[in-house]
Amino acid sequence: MKTITQSLLLGSVVLLASLPAAAGHGHGRIGDRLERQHQRIEQGIESGELTRREARKLYKQQRRIGNLARELRDDGRLTRKERRILQHRLDRASARIFALKHNNHQRGGYDYRYRHDWADGRGYRFWADDRPGRYRY
Repeated sequence: MKTITQSLLLGSVVLLASLPAAAGHGHGRIGDRLERQHQRIEQGIESGELTRREARKLYKQQRRIGNLARELRDDGRLTRKERRILQHRLDRASARIFALKHNNHQRGGYDYRYRHDWADGRGYRFWADDRPGRYRY
């Protein structure tokens, strides 16, 4: 009987100790989401997927969300409605990061792999290692 009680007590202590650690891994934490989005922007800059102008716009949006979070937290806590507003803004910011990283703008100027054939109004992709006259659609 004593070993059962000790094992139940030990199990409950382990369970209670693991709850705060599990709570930190969710996507609900505003600061964590801002940090992950900031890392995605930095990665886009390093890889050349984001231009300087796009990165400036994204950083400005991140600052606005952070300022809004600070304003809403001034009273000491976030209400459910305020949390929903912030999560919606973060969702929109995440979608914007994805869209700007995956558009065809590249840092460093003109993308020479893309050729516009203005005679027939269509754009063709071609690669430098392809033979002349061979296009990829």
